[in-house]
Amino acid sequence: RTRNRFTGQIDIVPSDMWTFSASTGLLKDDFTNSPYGLQDSTGRTFSLAADYHLPSGLLLGGSYNYERYAGLQRSHEGDNSPAQFNDPLRDWTADSKETVHYFSIYAAPPRFGRTEVRLSYDFSHAEGSNVYAIPAGSPIVAPNQLPNVFNKLQQLHIDARHRLTDKLAASFS
Repeated sequence: RTRNRFTGQIDIVPSDMWTFSASTGLLKDDFTNSPYGLQDSTGRTFSLAADYHLPSGLLLGGSYNYERYAGLQRSHEGDNSPAQFNDPLRDWTADSKETVHYFSIYAAPPRFGRTEVRLSYDFSHAEGSNVYAIPAGSPIVAPNQLPNVFNKLQQLHIDARHRLTDKLAASFS
């Protein structure tokens, strides 16, 4: 595998109360010495976030992430006979793509005593596709294309932690 990867993040802190962040990432994997299996994959990410933190301990924030993934896989159909095993017309490919939108908001009120609480809501929506292809003139029956796949996730979290001692805490989620 040959991997090229880049990630970067910028944080802007205009005051003690505000923090703004932006990040991006690129990923490309090539499997040039593999005749079958995953041939290449790519990934792109981008995110924006903002946090508001008061001296009293109140924290409010939110973030948005965009992710895009793609991959190409090559496979072979046939028995072990030399005629089928070595026939490139029996190769087939799966070209996959997925896009994800992820949003999160969160709040943490000031500590009360030795107890901390955090509330958060996460929403994610993903859509993926797979396109199957065979070479022209292939003896393989043309594959039926599958519909796009959707995934939606919503989560509401309430997390609490109470410090029993300086080295021991009890948590609830």
